[in-house]
Amino acid sequence: MKTVIDRPYHLREVAHFISELNKDPATHIGYAGDEIEEIYDTLTSDFSDLDPVSSFSVCYESGHIVGAMGVDANLDDGSGEVWGPFVRQEADDELAETLWGDLLAKLPSSITSFSFMIHKQNKEAKTFLSRVGARKQHHHLVLQTTLAQQQDEETIASLSSYTPSDFELFKALHDTIFPHTYFSAQTIVNRLNEHHKLLFVKNGSGNLKGYVYIEANPDHREGSIEYIGVSEAYRRKGVGHQLLTAVLEHLFSYKEIQEISICVSKENEGAIALYKRAGFKEISELENYELEVGREDG
Repeated sequence: MKTVIDRPYHLREVAHFISELNKDPATHIGYAGDEIEEIYDTLTSDFSDLDPVSSFSVCYESGHIVGAMGVDANLDDGSGEVWGPFVRQEADDELAETLWGDLLAKLPSSITSFSFMIHKQNKEAKTFLSRVGARKQHHHLVLQTTLAQQQDEETIASLSSYTPSDFELFKALHDTIFPHTYFSAQTIVNRLNEHHKLLFVKNGSGNLKGYVYIEANPDHREGSIEYIGVSEAYRRKGVGHQLLTAVLEHLFSYKEIQEISICVSKENEGAIALYKRAGFKEISELENYELEVGREDG
């Protein structure tokens, strides 16, 4: 049986492979979805600061994929979110490490900080992460709601859309609430478009009570709430509820969108209670790992 470690021959084939493994909690990785077209769209249009073909290592046996690992690289801060390891359970025990070594050799030496998000039942990934020295950081819950689970509720007030004059106040609040997170304030602003919205609740002086960043994906019938943040001075005063109610109404105003998801720290009990009161239900639990890699130029 011929085994080859190479770049992906076809990204759609990689998307199909990831989709298949991500439907099983025992092989599920948090950053990737489980729908083929959604994964393929991400790989071809919204994946990494690098060429996606150069950002993946794939193991082929007799022409069929048995393992894959990729990195969504951020060249600005030298970090990468790792898509993987995606490895069939019957594959070689050390395949994940082989893919990892091949991937590191391809990536620029400036990428030194890596984060992993794996399902709590993914034992093989945990074994791999232990072997390479990754450190477990946080537990996260993925919550989801559908239009059918929503109850009619009067919107408290409309939210203000982002303008460039909001940036410094937004950055200060975002950095305070989420000091070590996957999207910086500048990254969020750079991602804004017709379907990606940054919205605020403000006081009478124009200062921010809270904000929410959402991404609508009508082509794939879903939306996501990426961040909700409330200034400490306005917590437990209904601002979070106001933000959540308004964005649910906004996202479900797309006739295509059928479900909305959010990922939240398991320790954030207040936020989880808020989301569950709004109709969200827990669908999975993920574990976050971090790994710093010292690398030489060359």
